[in-house]
Amino acid sequence: MLAVLGLTNSLSKALQKNDQEILNAISLVESTKRQLNKLRNDGCDDFVAQVCSFGEKNNTEVLTMEEEFVDSIRPRKKSGKTNLHHYKIDCFYSVLDMQLLEFNVRFDEVNSELLVSMASLSPIDSFHQFDKSKLVRLAEFYPDDFSLLELRSLDHQLDIYLDNVQRDERFSKLESLGDLARVMVETRKHFSHPLVYRLLKLCLILSVATATVERYSIRHEGTNICIPHAAVAYIALLIAEPPLLFEEEILPATDYMCPKASHLSPY
Repeated sequence: MLAVLGLTNSLSKALQKNDQEILNAISLVESTKRQLNKLRNDGCDDFVAQVCSFGEKNNTEVLTMEEEFVDSIRPRKKSGKTNLHHYKIDCFYSVLDMQLLEFNVRFDEVNSELLVSMASLSPIDSFHQFDKSKLVRLAEFYPDDFSLLELRSLDHQLDIYLDNVQRDERFSKLESLGDLARVMVETRKHFSHPLVYRLLKLCLILSVATATVERYSIRHEGTNICIPHAAVAYIALLIAEPPLLFEEEILPATDYMCPKASHLSPY
């Protein structure tokens, strides 16, 4: 278990931080999955050896792996499998398979593409990661927010937007999507580039919801199904123009939608 937690720790920390860390986290997903697969395929023998070594050093009885496994709940019932089979297949493989399944569910092809595309809007290093094709593709994931005509307009607006913000000193030292949204409003460029700003707001919803889901699923496993829906809905209301919901209303409303979440801190 320590090995599994160690392999997933970097990604878990990145997912709980701000939007820029979430953008970087996507690059850790495949690496973490590869290391978990490597541990599954090649790590069991080392794991058993470490357990046996620990037992010998601490004068603890060590099971003989070739002997028949005895279920502590039903000790008189024949298990029909060895200790090695139980701890390797039923325990070691099962834990890793559950972890890999969770990765595949949370980071399927669509979710991964969304996060990668979102990175193209990052203002860091004077918009170094900007990729117009990925941003247009990102907008295509939201047909209710971008009509076909607006998608064509966005394609042209992105070129003007990039040239405009790269030549504006006020955008030169931004470090997050949140900073970008704030400065766009302060400079009133959200009126000049309305489609880009709309896409930016959708990215902020995605990034904050991802961090929120990760934090709450780790801290409150009993509510990890309800929290994502509440998070996305109320973040969307908060950033609407004008705001349709104020922060002090979030917890009472969340309590209505998900009673289990009423005791949670919003931070």
